[in-house]
Amino acid sequence: DGDVRLFGVETLRDLGFAVLDAPDGPSALKLLEQHPEIDLLFTDVGLPGLNGRQLAEQARQRHPRLKVLFATGYVRDAIVHEGRLDEGVELLTKPFTRAQLAGRVRDVLDAPAPGQGRGPVALLVEDEPMLRELTASMLRELGFETREAGSVAEALESANTDAPDVALIDVSLGERSGLELVDELRGAHPRLPIILTTGYGDTLRGTLPADDDHTTVLAKPYGAHRLRDALAQHGLLRGPAHRSDAYRTDGAGR
Repeated sequence: DGDVRLFGVETLRDLGFAVLDAPDGPSALKLLEQHPEIDLLFTDVGLPGLNGRQLAEQARQRHPRLKVLFATGYVRDAIVHEGRLDEGVELLTKPFTRAQLAGRVRDVLDAPAPGQGRGPVALLVEDEPMLRELTASMLRELGFETREAGSVAEALESANTDAPDVALIDVSLGERSGLELVDELRGAHPRLPIILTTGYGDTLRGTLPADDDHTTVLAKPYGAHRLRDALAQHGLLRGPAHRSDAYRTDGAGR
């Protein structure tokens, strides 16, 4: 339905997503072949010819980690096996509002990819226990497995044992600076996304290498929305970001 498709496209674009649209299953498969970077297939179940379930099956044969969100105004039998949805497949019931679409898409994209087995791992380095626990809780809510360290030595031991997907490092770590930790981590993990947290963000602009595209700064205090923003800036969370005070190490605005 052209009107329903237009409603979905406009809503998702307003939220900051890049959107490709197709009127039927074969057209969608062609787009998926041309754009392997696609993260999410959002499809009506009741498509003519090749229905939504068949489309999803063929799409995931080509892209096993593709996430799928079905829209349907009918019973779940068309997509449910033995009372449950397939892994990596979610359902949005018609009619739906813009807010419902936005929330469901966010949930699907933040969930682990099909067959991933575990969420991305965040190394959290913070010597203040209460702040460390609060941040760890926010990371878990965002789908990350969290390994915690209270010192540079603990962080290095953890990173050398099993490299994380991102490191969140407080600049002030008591005996040693978080900047020293960044230098040591860069030797073994030159492309590791690193988020430095500090209450003195502006003072770091001149101390970090301008060509280090993998380190950003997140000013304290921060909440879940700004933490999500900082992670999304490194491509660790897909979709629209909230307003953030995180910046690139070259000082450029977002």
